[in-house]
Amino acid sequence: MVILSCLVAWQTHAACRNPNIAGGEYFLMPAAASGFVEIKWFGHSFFQITSSSGTKVITDPFGAMGFPMPEVWPHVVTVGREHGNHNNVGLGKGNPIVLRGMKDGGSDWNQINSTFRECFDL
Repeated sequence: MVILSCLVAWQTHAACRNPNIAGGEYFLMPAAASGFVEIKWFGHSFFQITSSSGTKVITDPFGAMGFPMPEVWPHVVTVGREHGNHNNVGLGKGNPIVLRGMKDGGSDWNQINSTFRECFDL
């Protein structure tokens, strides 16, 4: 049996209001060269990304909107939008780092460049 695997970089386009991201050219690259990455979708924009070393990042945790409320223990919580469907950071158990995409008032983007364990550019 022969398994052929090919990684080809291709141009992606951002559907984002941040001109620093949307105006650039980005290429998809391997996310984890030395292990797996598990991605769980809980509904809407709420995901949990777990690295091969166990680091957990959740994105845009929702509030009560009809989906089951999972029990999650993240190391990092990211909030892309200050709205109840995206910013229920209290859902994350423990004491996670919270990174908010929008500055207070929601009219400008936070410039975040952080490293947590093996996760870069959170």
